[in-house]
Amino acid sequence: WVTEHWAQMALAGPNSRKVLAKLVDGIDLANESFPFFSIKQGTIATYPARIFRASFSGELGYEIAVPARFGMAVWEELLTAGHEFDITPYGLEALMLLRAEKGFILVGEDTDGTQSPQDMGMNWMLSKNKNDFIGKRSLTLKDHIRTGREQFVGLMTIHPGQVLNIGTPLVEKFSKTPP
Repeated sequence: WVTEHWAQMALAGPNSRKVLAKLVDGIDLANESFPFFSIKQGTIATYPARIFRASFSGELGYEIAVPARFGMAVWEELLTAGHEFDITPYGLEALMLLRAEKGFILVGEDTDGTQSPQDMGMNWMLSKNKNDFIGKRSLTLKDHIRTGREQFVGLMTIHPGQVLNIGTPLVEKFSKTPP
């Protein structure tokens, strides 16, 4: 399996299973038979496919891989099958924002190497059953246990429809001129 020989696309959202069900043969899409982070082979719109139950947007989703020569045909079939559900293609920027909002953190993208799992609200990732694990010593370093460390937080605007651009500075409003 050589990556360049495959076209891959993501199908995500609350209706992704309904859209996919219209096109697949030989693949049971039920949660019990197709759990998260599993893979199935079959056909989609009569084309051979490998379908991964994965979602980097944090929604119900699938990654669909077909031989490259069938990529555009499958893409068009997905758009047609999803029409009744108002399917909309989304780009990498939207995916990256959805991923971060769902807490799927990429070290080096969302962090700069100075954050710990505790800073990111990801204590659940740390083993409570092991005496030692890779990275454990780093969690006890002086800088990682000091108070006042920066924390990863989510922000919402006052106006729900308002979207902040990446890099927008956040400043405190002053009722008088700051010193």
